[in-house]
Order: sequence, then C-alpha cells, then structure tokens
Amino acid sequence: MDIVSDKADLLALAQDLVANHHDRLAPDFFDANGNPHNHIVTKMLDIAHTVYKQNLSFFPTAEIKDILFAGSMCGYCYNKDSDIDLFIIVENIFPQDPDIIASLLKKIDALLATIYWKPTLFGHPVDFGFLLPTDIRTRCRNHYSLLNRKWNVAPIKQNFLFSAETLLEEYLHTVKRFEDYEKQLTFINHQAQQYLDLASAAKAGKYMQYIASSAYMAKETLPEYEYSLEYNIFRLMKRSGFYQAKTNFIKLSYNLGAALYEYNR
Repeated sequence: MDIVSDKADLLALAQDLVANHHDRLAPDFFDANGNPHNHIVTKMLDIAHTVYKQNLSFFPTAEIKDILFAGSMCGYCYNKDSDIDLFIIVENIFPQDPDIIASLLKKIDALLATIYWKPTLFGHPVDFGFLLPTDIRTRCRNHYSLLNRKWNVAPIKQNFLFSAETLLEEYLHTVKRFEDYEKQLTFINHQAQQYLDLASAAKAGKYMQYIASSAYMAKETLPEYEYSLEYNIFRLMKRSGFYQAKTNFIKLSYNLGAALYEYNR
C-alpha cells in the first residue's frame, strides 16, 4: 500500500478531516430529529442477524443483548469514506469463562476483518463485530440501540479546536518518532528484500498498538473524542496509508521471522 508523503497532499487530507463537520447527522441514515430511518434500521438488523447466525448460532445458549449502530456515521464528522460500525452485543455464551469468551470473540472479529466483500448502505461499507456488554464503553462512544430504538450515547456537535496545519504538524511528529524508533531495530535480508527480524517485529507491533490504543483511549475518556487531536492524528495516519502499510510490513516480518525460526530449529 502506498503511503502519502507529499506535504501538500497530506495537508489536503488534514483539511478534509477538519472540514468534515456537519450541522446534522447523515441525512441518508437519520431524519431531521436525529433518529435512524425505519428502512435503515431494518437493513442493519438484517445484516446483524445474518452475521450472528453465521458465527454464533452453534452456541445454543448465546443471546443477543443488543445491536448497536456506532462509529463516525453516528456523529457529525462523517464523510463519503466513513464506515458503518455494527456491534452485536452477546451474552450467555457457553462456557461461562470470560477469558475464553473474550478470546473467542476476538478471533471471530479477526476473521470478520479479513472479509474483502462487505455489505454497503449508500456506498458506505458495513463493519461488524461482537462485544460483551462490559466492552461497550471502550469500543463505542456515540451509539444507537437498534433493538431499543434509542440513543444510548448521543453524538456531540462542536467545532475542532485545532487547525489542519496543527493536525499535520502533530501527525508528522508522530510519524518521525516511529521512523526514528524503527531505525534502532534489527533488519534481515530475505530474497533481496529487507524485513524486521522476529524480535524487532514484535517490538514494532507493540509500538503501533500503543499509537492505536492512545487514539482509542481518547475515544474512551473524552466525550468529544471525534474532535480530539489524538484521535484525528490516528485518523490521518489511516487516511495517509501510513498505519496500514506499517502494520502490514510488521505482520509480514513477524510471520517470516516465525517461519525462519521454526525452519532453523
């Protein structure tokens, strides 16, 4: 994946992020009172129930507690590229071991993330995942209950407190810090290509997880997270292709390192 590196192009991306602030919720999805249209609710519930049946129907005691419509499409900072986030809240999964259940749901989410074809609504791809009730706060800020037909957490409308130029400057600092860190790691040559060795790939992976978790901590602790600098730095990292390209390289390096380790044992 190519990384946008030209400063003018990066500034355009930052300006687009800051400019995508609307006076009302997306009219294709919400009425003037901020409630989802009935046909949208029906479509989303159909998608969610299909995903549930395909993945958890073999757990006879499992129950759907709620289905949440969340993400940037549930706020005032949506754009033409915004995804729709659907979270299926489940409980009573057997066995009643929270660690096993959390691991199971994490593996299912990882599998769902590899699906290249996704349903769309008005051109917006639908992402879906499974959550336990205890995980809602850390994964969803603005979210609407499709089963109870109400906002559990309504979106906040306000203005960005920073400029596109400030966002770009902080983004460049974040990228440089990672690149400086990367230079301290160990690389190996394999078939005329350079990769991180196994230990370095693990370290780099933790660094990228820290960047992502910092953004999601802003989501968790700041009611106005969509407007926070921390979260929008991460959004710009994703828009520029930097985050995905580095994450893919780290995963490739780790998998290669693990394979070479097993081969040489």
